[in-house]
Amino acid sequence: MAGRIQDLDVQLEALFSMAVAHMESQGVNVEPTENTSAAGPDRKRRKLFHVYQQIKQLLGDLRVRDEADPTFPEDPAGPISQPEPVSSGEPGTSDRGEDRSEASSGLDDHRRDPNFEPSESSDETSQLTDAPEMNDSGEISVQDYDSDNDYGRKGTPEEIDNALLIPILGKVTGFCQNCNERPAQTVCYTCGTDRFCDFECWELSRGNIFRHTCSDVDLPWPACDFMQEIAHDSLPLNRDHFGFSKCRSLDEESTLLGLYRHLYLSHGLNVFQLHQWWESKQLYNSIVKTFTRRPHRANYTYVSWFKRRGNALFSEEERSEVLNLNLFE
Repeated sequence: MAGRIQDLDVQLEALFSMAVAHMESQGVNVEPTENTSAAGPDRKRRKLFHVYQQIKQLLGDLRVRDEADPTFPEDPAGPISQPEPVSSGEPGTSDRGEDRSEASSGLDDHRRDPNFEPSESSDETSQLTDAPEMNDSGEISVQDYDSDNDYGRKGTPEEIDNALLIPILGKVTGFCQNCNERPAQTVCYTCGTDRFCDFECWELSRGNIFRHTCSDVDLPWPACDFMQEIAHDSLPLNRDHFGFSKCRSLDEESTLLGLYRHLYLSHGLNVFQLHQWWESKQLYNSIVKTFTRRPHRANYTYVSWFKRRGNALFSEEERSEVLNLNLFE
């Protein structure tokens, strides 16, 4: 296992060096900085270092686990190596003298035959029939499943996300505190402080380098406490709200917490939205609407579980609207 981790680390460094060299050739300053308010830093540089640091942290965690348990078996696949070229000898034979032709199967025919087309009855084709349609411009059409609301939207996933940024009381002024390049349009989804231009910059601000620390401000209770528990992936101390009082087991509580955490990480659920849903007794309805208006971000595992158990966890008043989750089947 240690050898495989080392190989991954070497390949990461090689890829990182190639990316840095390419960016330097484009005239981009690639020197790392922890100053989130520095003027003019390139967004590509920020993303590069953010991803690099995240992968390095994962590799470090793997090393710690491997050192703590030295009996952990080596990967049977062995260390990662570069693919060896096929020799000019017999077809299907590599320089190592291994006959690769026997390892091929009918599933690889499309790789060798440029005219290969899957049949209309194939599994791959059937799996795509229910996917959202995408036109030539790359836009995804999201069907309006509820004719009485305006949650049906059209556009690229990024445009849909930015169109659904959290509503803010008053006008947000100034520039994004993460990139310091674009005008701010929203605030932190957890505490409502610090200004950001879009959902992506807010996510980057929580990374290892450009960390945003939520401020201790007067936020609506109990949503503020639960939002912090969601962010830290910990079960709520107070089980009287947000559907936890009717959970039948610890596993069900964990799944419900995971659903809220998915809404927080993938759909931008913030403390003000959560408070509004709870205060207006619209938790169930609002969760379903969030899934249906952005199906490209929905986790089907949580949606399937919510379809089975949502009715039992929330009151009839919270389920006052007839909503459709069948699009996820």
